[in-house]
This record gives sequence, C-alpha cells and structure tokens, in this order.
Amino acid sequence: MRALNVRALVLLGLLWAPAGFVDAQALPDERALVSQALDSAVVYLTGENIPGYAAGVLSCGENAFRTGGLIRADRRFEVNPESRFNLGSNAKSMLASVAGRYVERDVVRFDSTLGELWPTAAELAPDKADITLEQLLAHRSGLAAFSSGAELERLPDFSGLAPDVRRQSAMWFLEQPLESEPGSTTRYSNAGYVVAGVLLARASGRPLERMLKEQVFEPLGLDARLGPSESVDQPFGHYMENDLLRVNLDLEPPIPTFLDAAGNVSVTASDYAAYIQAHLCGLQGVETGYLRAETVRRLHTPLGQGGAALGWGISDIGGTRTSFHVGGTGDFTAYVAVAPSVDYAVLALMNIGGDPAAPGSTWLVESITAAAAEADPTDTAGSAPAVEDDELE
Repeated sequence: MRALNVRALVLLGLLWAPAGFVDAQALPDERALVSQALDSAVVYLTGENIPGYAAGVLSCGENAFRTGGLIRADRRFEVNPESRFNLGSNAKSMLASVAGRYVERDVVRFDSTLGELWPTAAELAPDKADITLEQLLAHRSGLAAFSSGAELERLPDFSGLAPDVRRQSAMWFLEQPLESEPGSTTRYSNAGYVVAGVLLARASGRPLERMLKEQVFEPLGLDARLGPSESVDQPFGHYMENDLLRVNLDLEPPIPTFLDAAGNVSVTASDYAAYIQAHLCGLQGVETGYLRAETVRRLHTPLGQGGAALGWGISDIGGTRTSFHVGGTGDFTAYVAVAPSVDYAVLALMNIGGDPAAPGSTWLVESITAAAAEADPTDTAGSAPAVEDDELE
C-alpha cells in the first residue's frame, strides 16, 4: 500500500478546464464580496498540479460555488456539481456532530467516560478509564497521534467485518502508552477519533456507516458516503511523485477501514456547504432543527489551551473568531473556515494531496480577512494564524 498521508489535521491535509459558475446564487448584500472571493478561488486553485476543485462561499441562508479542472488529470472530464471529494479529517466534525445529536437524545453525555461506555476496554487499559468522549473529540485524551505512515505501520493486521476491525484497532490504540495525562494537553490524535467512533457505536447500537447516515447525511439531505466514491465519473485522487503529478489508481483505498472514524467521507461541495451552514447558523443562535444552537456552540468551544474544539480548530483570522479545519487523504485535500460574527464561511475541495493544495489555505485566510474587513472597514488585520506543522494535516 502506498504510504498513508493521513497527517493530523486541526488547522488550521497537466490539464485543466476553465472554471465555471455552479448554482451561483450570490448573497444579496455581499454580491461584490462573494464574486471577488470566487474569482480569487479560480486564481489560487487553478494550476498545473491542482487537477480539479470546487470552492464555495456561504452565509447562514445562501451560498455560491465555482468548480474547475478535471476529475482525472489524464482525461478530459470536468469537475461538475455532482463531483464528490473526500474530506479527509474535515469529517471529524461530522463524528462530533453525531455525538452532539446523541447528547441531545440522552444516548451519551459529553463527559461520558471510557469506563462507562466500554467497561471491558477500561479494565484492560485502566489508565484510560476516565477519558471522556469530549476529550477524545477535542484531542485532549492523551492518546498518541498515529497520524504518520511510520506510526500507522506499527499496527497489526485486523480481520473481520468493518465494525470488528474498528473495535480491534480502538482496543490496540488504548493498549499503547499515553503521551500525556488525559485532559492536560491538546495533542492531535487520530487514535482518539477511532476510539470515539467505537464508543458512539456501542452506545447507539449502530455501526459508523449507519450513525453517519442517520445523524448527518439523511437529516441534512446529503448525497454523501463513507469512503471513496469508487466511480469512474467521480474525481480521482492525485499525488506528487518525483515532481510528477500521478493519478491514484491503487485498488486499496488511501484511508484504511480502521481509520474511517478519523475522517473518510466523500461529498459534493453543495452538500458539504449544507452541513457547514447548519454549523454557521447554529453559531449565530439560529435553530435549524439539526443541532440545537447551544450544542453547536459547545462543539465549537475549545476544551482547553491549544484552540482545539470538538472536530474544529478555533483561531483569529482577519480579526474575527473563526472555526477552521484542513483535511487530507494524501490524494484529496479539503479546507473550510467559518466566521459566524460576519455570517460568512468558505470551503475549498481539491483532488490533490500534499503541497500542491497549499494555495487553498491562502485563499481561505484572504477570504475570511476580506469578509471581516467588509464588516469592519477600520480593521485591516489579516495574517494567517500561527499553526504548528502537526496541526495542519
């Protein structure tokens, strides 16, 4: 299997066709700002090493998109509104949303412990017994990152159906030494999300696929799926090798089954926008019927020092508090930033992994900064947040 490029993601991780508008419904009071942001997306996301992309600009009530490029660099088939991109670790917030909906229904609590939800595992790993669900979702469990290929190669082979594989891997992660005392430090951890996925599955009696379908995809009407799209008319992933752009034709998916809970959802830009809007609206106190506004705010509140909330990173961008994340699979990259105080969010999806996708970060920061300046013309702050390498992917 090609080396996994599932690095920790909290940011905030040839041929092309002309970009075109897709459902370009400009926000009425900010038409110029939206148009400028989408024009800028075309500039940043069009390049010889970015095969294809979709970019969106959102408010609580409306959205606009542009797409460009190709679903596969060596074929002349263009990205379109039905193109699904893998979100990588940006799907971590979806697992946190599942948790939020279960909290609202008294299935779990945010402070439910490993000992309560999985007593057998707590007996085998007693030093992890008091780790809470929210600590796992906010990267404060003390579990190791397991975000590099070298770390993940240490794992043994797991067998059985997908739920069995996820349970076995979660137990293996819990058997490893803690990197820090639970609750004391923010330390990005894919292992934490694997364990959180199993705890939620045990509490609900639903496998991960069904949890996401029932608690995210169906309530919001998303055409999304767990795993890659696996269709010749959908975007293929790409990666760089010896300075050449390669199409990922590996039969084995970039994200193995045991890491599904850490982020492996494929979705169209418009459907991802619908999900992001539910969070943007909730952060503004709007009751959407999906998650209560107070629950959304809880998901976007850092649990401790380090700026990590539940499935989100929190930072100041352009002078405004922003929830953000970057996801990557090694052959896809997703960026999102949500600034509720200015009713603005942006997203960028690309079918390329690694450094070639970096312009998406620049576009994200510039777009949020411009929206903040539009809301407060006297505020010209606009530098990117300082982020450590292990917080990016």
